[in-house]
Amino acid sequence: MTTEIAAAETHIRIALEKGNLGDFAKCIAPLCELYYQADKCGDGAHAWSENVCEFMAYRILHGMIEERDYLINTSSSMCHLTARQR
Repeated sequence: MTTEIAAAETHIRIALEKGNLGDFAKCIAPLCELYYQADKCGDGAHAWSENVCEFMAYRILHGMIEERDYLINTSSSMCHLTARQR
């Protein structure tokens, strides 16, 4: 696991525990981009973090709660999932 990913995952967990959706939203998109970069490099996001599925689920749930167009956003998020993540 990279230090950057570990720090982001920890920050997101703390934000969720405190109910701070603003901090959560600020950190989840960059974290998902790091996961995407891991897949793009051919390493696979699971090689960089064992928590990928957990945080992708948080992103989908957050999208369903916060976004008016949650179906569009959820579909977009799901398009970036690998077969293993689904």
